[in-house]
Amino acid sequence: MDSADFAALPSGHAMTAAATCVLLLWLARTAGLRSLGWNTAGAAAVLITATACFTRLFLGVHWLTDTLVGTLLGGAVAAGAIAALAPATHLRRVPDTDGAGIGG
Repeated sequence: MDSADFAALPSGHAMTAAATCVLLLWLARTAGLRSLGWNTAGAAAVLITATACFTRLFLGVHWLTDTLVGTLLGGAVAAGAIAALAPATHLRRVPDTDGAGIGG
């Protein structure tokens, strides 16, 4: 069995899971995924990332801090990529077409 005896900060598995989920959520949002699908996708993203973190802890190959830092770093890298790519690809947020508007 592996152990977390050596430096393993950040967890690459947690970082990859978080970055992938954030990027896929961004793509789903730009494609116009609606309310129920958006909530389901968000819940799935959280579950996938949490599962990646849990498996690293369960197998004893990372500490909790390794997985937390990996998750935060993965999310930050994905957010940076989105910030850099959004203007270049001319992707815009899907307009609100249900007529409710802000706060409605």
